[in-house]
Amino acid sequence: MADPEDGKGVEVAEGEATTYGAIPQWSPGNPKVRSRRVLLQWLVSAAALYIAALIMREFKAPWVRVSVAKLAALKSVKRLGVTIERGARS
Repeated sequence: MADPEDGKGVEVAEGEATTYGAIPQWSPGNPKVRSRRVLLQWLVSAAALYIAALIMREFKAPWVRVSVAKLAALKSVKRLGVTIERGARS
């Protein structure tokens, strides 16, 4: 499982599922990555991380699970989403 904090990523081919926390990489030599899909994945992940941080800070929650999804984000995708957990369960 990739850690989004370590700066390492994985290449994402068209139609390929990504691992939780994976950061898609693009290079001119890798045209299989779709820029719109990468942007939407990044936006959904960023929204989930922001919401989790906000809840933990405002409500002083020791643990939080946040799920964010965009329905019909792309023609070939019914739902694009992510679930993250932060903190420690007690």
